[in-house]
Amino acid sequence: MKTFITFIALSMGIISCTNGQDKKVQTTATTSVFEKLDGQSFYQDITTKEDIQLVDVRTPGEFNQGHIAGALNYNISGTEFDQQIASLDPNKPVYVYCAVGGRSVKAANYLKSKGFTAIYDLKGGMGAWSQLNLPTKK
Repeated sequence: MKTFITFIALSMGIISCTNGQDKKVQTTATTSVFEKLDGQSFYQDITTKEDIQLVDVRTPGEFNQGHIAGALNYNISGTEFDQQIASLDPNKPVYVYCAVGGRSVKAANYLKSKGFTAIYDLKGGMGAWSQLNLPTKK
């Protein structure tokens, strides 16, 4: 009888471990892609892929000094940032950048928390973009 009880206890432990693993796999399958891209990869993606959303999270003053063509200016420190992000399609890729990379990481994490499925951050921000002499617009 003691052997039977031990067998049942071990079986239940194995079953509960297996169920925990299944939940983890399901969670992983639904998480967002968040990738930092160097300037050349970022440029290639935004100029060759269709149906993307390009977001500059700098201040309007920084944006007006020069930005990537086609970018939306959603100031991460602005009062309308939440509403602006809500206007984006969470199922379409979002390419985000700032001046050097700090604010865009914060924005990318925010997008991830809101269920966006594909988020790409320009590593080094506009500083890295400018060093590569990639095109900007005023």
